[in-house]
Amino acid sequence: MKQNISLVTLAVNDFDKELTFYRETLGWQPYNVIDGVIAFFAVGSFILSLCEYKELADDVGSELTTKPYLGFTLAQNLPSEAAVDEVFAQLRQAGTTIVKEPKRASWGGYSGYFADPEGHLWEVAHNPQFKYDSDGVMVVPE
Repeated sequence: MKQNISLVTLAVNDFDKELTFYRETLGWQPYNVIDGVIAFFAVGSFILSLCEYKELADDVGSELTTKPYLGFTLAQNLPSEAAVDEVFAQLRQAGTTIVKEPKRASWGGYSGYFADPEGHLWEVAHNPQFKYDSDGVMVVPE
């Protein structure tokens, strides 16, 4: 199997609240919303989807047993520390739960964490070891 992730789906309990957060707080626009239960966002080289919990459980064919905070985070890497601070200023203004304010990290970068309305953890970071394109999007090594 080729090393690749093409889509990450977050199971959400309150689809409308989560969709509003991603649209209004993060400023992301889905390219497709289906039947008020799933939304797809083009995020760089892959897709993030929000899916109503019951809909995803039905698709999987069993009750979902995982919950947020079980050893994973989602992350957005930005081209500068100032860009990270700008995102956190917007998150604070929107009343978002800040889990960890941005600060210098032990791995040589700068990062902080926030939680979406249902507790999915997001890191916003600047890693000077990564390369970024002219739009400020991290370039994934080949």
